[in-house]
Amino acid sequence: MESQSADDMSACLLWTVEIYHILLVGSYLSPKEYHSLSVTCSELRRGMTFQQDDQDTNETNEHLLYASANANQILLRQSGVTFFGSDEWKATFGIELQKVPLLDLSIFRTLHTDCPFNTDGRKVKDTHALVYIPKKIDESNINMELLSQLCPQIVQDPDPAIWGGYMTEAVLAEDQPDGVENPDDSPGIPQYDPRMNWIDCGIASDMTVSKSCWMLFYIGDDHSILPNTRGKSFSGMVEGLRKVNSGLSGESSLGRNGELLAGEGYEVLSALEVAVVASLIVSKTGQRILPSEPSSFSLTRYYTVDYNRTIIGDNNEGSGLFGWYALLGGSESIGICAGRRLATAVTVSSGHIVMSCAAPR
Repeated sequence: MESQSADDMSACLLWTVEIYHILLVGSYLSPKEYHSLSVTCSELRRGMTFQQDDQDTNETNEHLLYASANANQILLRQSGVTFFGSDEWKATFGIELQKVPLLDLSIFRTLHTDCPFNTDGRKVKDTHALVYIPKKIDESNINMELLSQLCPQIVQDPDPAIWGGYMTEAVLAEDQPDGVENPDDSPGIPQYDPRMNWIDCGIASDMTVSKSCWMLFYIGDDHSILPNTRGKSFSGMVEGLRKVNSGLSGESSLGRNGELLAGEGYEVLSALEVAVVASLIVSKTGQRILPSEPSSFSLTRYYTVDYNRTIIGDNNEGSGLFGWYALLGGSESIGICAGRRLATAVTVSSGHIVMSCAAPR
């Protein structure tokens, strides 16, 4: 682990002080959470003891940084949200994630705010999953084939010939020709139209996540389909998401494919991202999102060239694949899933603090 500067160390200790303030003032600490935080602070004291004894600075910093990162995940794990962090990756899949960023402290307030998709008083922590999605696992980009090895309950058949992995993926360009009807404006599955302007995104089997992130993923009451999206056009679904985001950030902007262009907020996910989250949730809770009964599918960010906007759902009894074909149930079966990528704790004068969740030696 790289040596941290005095500013890094100060920021690390400041984080611990702030978490006490936010959680105690907000009355978020239960006796169990208080005990967990006390144990973590013992680790902090251990690190400071090393410092007082003038022992190796790197060893001191490892204990301090590990304790703060551990406190972050301990408290999130006990906050009531469905949580999947580094410990869950190791316990469930045997994967040791080397560097997992520390979530910004605003996450604790976010989890206790009203859910933006419901009006019944439930909080974000009651209707969402908070998951860490890595870009790489053991130096390999995460993709459908790797996912089938990790969670065959969700992806049982990674053969690209089965799920269309040899096909090309694309997104609609923001600028489109006049006089051509937008396929996203009609309910059901939007069909690919070669007259539209397209941006080629590559072969489906090569698709991966753009970068590692913490994500809030809406679970809700309808098998992870966003409220008021079933049976609507994709354009209408995205417009509804824009209205939700306007309450979160005045700078929020969604593109025509549902991707977040600016500001903060929720966005439409790729089929792979939905499958990753589905694997984490079923491993954690046993709950399958987008089940075959009732018929539930999510439109995604990409089109399959010459076919349609990609859909995903647990619909293939023959292969068991969490894939995107053989739609049943008509347009009322179709909605969208959405996730919100979260800010991580950064910025001190010397640069970023990257918290490693690997235990100190």
